[in-house]
Amino acid sequence: MRVRVAPLLCLLTAVVFVTLPASADSLSYSFNSPSGALGVSQQYIVNGITLTAYGFDNSGHAINLYGKNDGGDEVGLGIDRAPNHEIQTYNFVQLDVTALHSLNIQSALMSFGSVQEGEGWNLYGSNTLGSLGALLLSGNEDGGSTNIMSEVMSYDYIGVRASSADVLLSSLSVSYSQGVPEPASLMLLGTALAGVARQLRSKK
Repeated sequence: MRVRVAPLLCLLTAVVFVTLPASADSLSYSFNSPSGALGVSQQYIVNGITLTAYGFDNSGHAINLYGKNDGGDEVGLGIDRAPNHEIQTYNFVQLDVTALHSLNIQSALMSFGSVQEGEGWNLYGSNTLGSLGALLLSGNEDGGSTNIMSEVMSYDYIGVRASSADVLLSSLSVSYSQGVPEPASLMLLGTALAGVARQLRSKK
């Protein structure tokens, strides 16, 4: 009895293809580069995915950003005209995160810099550029990572303002998955398995 190998190989290849686990990928945005005085907006591009940062005063008037790169925890995005080139209580940086909404995000970790004793940051969510929107989170961590995945997926814009003194927006790291099997792929898997079973039975 001879079993035709080619059809079986094709079917098994289909099985392997649709059952491969979802691959994971990551994006890491560092807001200290480019450094120095910037315009009222600045794009940050990683793997073809663009986030755009904007600077505003509390009245919603556009103001210039500043990329600070002084070493240690003095790195990140601030405001050009503010003391120390950092984000104050009377201005804010707003980040357009709409490019992330199409991703299957597993985590979104934001870090803040230049947070000294007695200083802190507030995180806001808004769907309107130039408007801070709703206060979502507050903290005083210097460096470290705060998971803002739900906030990123719920709003078009994430705003950062100092709750006291001044701070910097340092980085945003996003982990997401790709290639999650859809129902059609699962149906193909079932069809392929049934075909393999039929081939084996017919050759007995």
